[in-house]
Amino acid sequence: MTDQRPSMPAGDPLDEDFISIRDVFAFLESATLPLLVLGIVGALVGGGVGVLQRHVTAEIVLANQGAVGFTQWSQLRQALAPMAAAIDESRRVAGREHERTPWLASLAWWTTNVEPMLALSREDARMLASVSED
Repeated sequence: MTDQRPSMPAGDPLDEDFISIRDVFAFLESATLPLLVLGIVGALVGGGVGVLQRHVTAEIVLANQGAVGFTQWSQLRQALAPMAAAIDESRRVAGREHERTPWLASLAWWTTNVEPMLALSREDARMLASVSED
């Protein structure tokens, strides 16, 4: 089988940049072993990082802007477990088992894993109040 390159004038700069599909396959054939080794090494490194980071936790501090106070959060936390249970039940009835999250229906989960953080502690607030009085 002959090379199927389109005819171009001699000395055309595009002729030097042209790569045929045959050239691509020849490169892949010659580089099969290094590509395979690098693929396996990459998979092992990725798996190792995944194992090492399985205990990583994340925190987020939100600027509240007066939207939800500490007492409102306490009431909201009490309401989230039943709401999650209702959503989980609707997924079970709909046959979407892969989307179920039964642990969210537990108040203990919400108490353990979601914890509000105050921007100022009570002691900080007292200190600021005493400074403003001076």
